[in-house]
Amino acid sequence: MTINTYVKEASYGKTMVRFMKKDVCPESKVHNVYEMDVQSMLSGELDESYTKADNSIVIPTDTQKNTIYVFAKNNDVSVLEVFAAKLAKHFVDRYKHIHGATVDVTITPWSRLTVRGKPHNHSFIRNPSEARKTHVAFTEGKGFDVVSSLKDVSVLKSTGSGFNKFHKCEFTTLPEVDDRIFSTNIDCNYSFNHFATLDELASYDFNHAYETVKEITLDTFAMDDSASVQATMYKMANQIINKLLVIAEVYYALPNKHYFEIDLSPFDIDNRGPNCSLYQPQAYPSGYITCTVARD
Repeated sequence: MTINTYVKEASYGKTMVRFMKKDVCPESKVHNVYEMDVQSMLSGELDESYTKADNSIVIPTDTQKNTIYVFAKNNDVSVLEVFAAKLAKHFVDRYKHIHGATVDVTITPWSRLTVRGKPHNHSFIRNPSEARKTHVAFTEGKGFDVVSSLKDVSVLKSTGSGFNKFHKCEFTTLPEVDDRIFSTNIDCNYSFNHFATLDELASYDFNHAYETVKEITLDTFAMDDSASVQATMYKMANQIINKLLVIAEVYYALPNKHYFEIDLSPFDIDNRGPNCSLYQPQAYPSGYITCTVARD
C-alpha cells in the first residue's frame, strides 16, 4: 500500500556567506569595518523541485551567495536589520514564485583601537565576548518581522547575589546562601512589532535599540541585588519593554555558571559562608534559566 504524502513546508538557501566591508569617510579618512556572516532562505512555489525533481524553479544557492555579495557592495551594511530587510525583499520581488525570504546576519564585533589616548582611524580590536545578530523574515503582501539578539556576553560578579527560601524536598541538598558568585553567558533575543513596509522599518534606529538592550542588561546585572537568576532576568526584560516601545517581547536564556566553595576544613581553614574567598569553577552541570517577557 502506498501512503500519500505532501510537502508541508520547504525552504532552502545559502548559509555562512562571509564578507568584510570597509567604509571610508571621504572627508575625515576614518575607516569603519563590518565583518558579517549571512544566511538567506527562500520559500514559495517550490514543491515540484522536491516531488518531481523540477530544477527549473530552483534559484541556485550560489546565486543567492552572489546576490548577498553584490548587495553588500552596493548598500549600507551599518544597520544589520535594514540590510537584511532589503536583501529579503529583493529575493521576493525578483522571483515571482518566491513569496517569502528570511535573512540572518551576525556581525563580528571589531571596535576601534585607542592609541595614545585617541581613537585610531583605521585600526581595530576584536571583542570576542559579544555577538550581535538579527533574523528578518519578509512575507509577500504582509511585511517584515524582526528578531535581533545580544549573545555570548560572559559576565561575572563576585557579590550581590544570593539564593534562599527555595522549595525543598527529599532530594534537596543545596544549602541556602545569602552571598554567592553570579556568572552567566548572556543570550537575549528581542522581537520588534511588525513592520508593514520597508520605509517604516528603515526609519527605525536599530543600532540605538541594540545599545539600549546591552546597557540595560549589563547595568541590571551589575546593580541588582539578585534574589535569583529568574528575578534578575525579569527585571532586565521589563525595563527593555518599558524603554523601547517598538519591542514586543524579550527572551533571555541565562545559564548559571556555578562557583562552589572549596572545603578546606581538613586543614583547619575556614572557607565557608562569609569567610569564603576560594571557589571551585564548575564546568558542568549548570543551571539553565529562560524567560520570555511580552507586552501586555
